[in-house]
Amino acid sequence: IHILINSNGTLIKKEFWKIKKVDEVQFSLDGPRHINDAIRGKGVHNKVMEAIKICKNNKINATLTTVISKYNTSHIAYVLDIAREYKVGVYFQPVDQNLSSNSPEDINLLFAPSESDYKKTISYLIDEKKSGRKFINNSLAGLRHLYYWPSPRLMKCLVG
Repeated sequence: IHILINSNGTLIKKEFWKIKKVDEVQFSLDGPRHINDAIRGKGVHNKVMEAIKICKNNKINATLTTVISKYNTSHIAYVLDIAREYKVGVYFQPVDQNLSSNSPEDINLLFAPSESDYKKTISYLIDEKKSGRKFINNSLAGLRHLYYWPSPRLMKCLVG
């Protein structure tokens, strides 16, 4: 069994003892400090950076998840630089309408990038993945799938 915890990083230092035996901690990081903190809360960016170091120093696998939003499409290179610097993988995902419990349109109005900015960002990630960026954890097929998100497309199962 692989035990993974999703975290915003705010409690890792204070309650590290609770995660000492997990296999992986996945941190949300949406861009540089001013972007991340505007989305996730003041001071969260620095806590994520500190939490990654704590995990790495204690041999716990750390990864990042970045939600592609209208606030960070021009800051994806920053996230990739952080992933490279800290030697952690990063997963990219689109804004998901299911995040809103009331109205699916609300979350899109607040966070979804324009279609052109979104496709440009995914194209950039595809190019980076093809050029050998090892820290992008999405597969090339997964990135291509995201390019057409949310339009349904059949994606061939790679394992049968």
